[in-house]
Formats: sequence, structure tokens, C-alpha cells
Amino acid sequence: PASDGDGTEARDAHEAPSEAPEAASPSIPSVSDMRAAVARCRERIEGADWEDKASDGYKQWHKKVTAAVKGIVAFCGSDKIPGIPEENRASFIQKVDELGIDGDKVASTLPF
Repeated sequence: PASDGDGTEARDAHEAPSEAPEAASPSIPSVSDMRAAVARCRERIEGADWEDKASDGYKQWHKKVTAAVKGIVAFCGSDKIPGIPEENRASFIQKVDELGIDGDKVASTLPF
């Protein structure tokens, strides 16, 4: 009950539950989620055996995928995946999911 009638106290009481960790955490991707996005990208571009350094996909695409991912990491405000700020993690995953083969390079598959 706000004594001045502006409803401030009542509004603050209603806001507290919406700021609870269980409401915020599902929408913030974890470092594991970001690494899973990179693994999906590598499998999509390099092939199912992307972890095998002797595979043709690895030889042809691994360095190019790494360079593209590093560029996205930098764009998202870090030099390593774990350092990406929480507010940029969903964007990182989206940009990695958009990577594909464009001729002989790895680039966004979205036409801009």
C-alpha cells in the first residue's frame, strides 16, 4: 500500500517474482549451448567425421570454420566463447547457425 497513491510499492512487489532466476535463466544460452552450436556448424560444413583430422571435410573446412567462428566471437564482444557476454550469446548461436559454404569460403547463408 503506497501512502502517496502512486502504486510504487505495489508495483515493486509485483516485479520481484518476475526477476527470479528461474524466469531469466532459460532464455540465456550457456557456454555449453554455444559450443553445441559450433559443433552443429562443424558437422554441417565439415561432415559427420569433423573431429577426424584425416577426414577430407576437416582438411578442407576446419580452418575456415574456425576463422568464421572467431570472427563471430569477436563481433559478440570477446576473444573466446566463454567470455561472450550473456546478452550476446543468443546472437552468437544465431550467427553460427547461419554459417554455410559459399563457393570456397565459409560465410553467412543469409542473403544480405
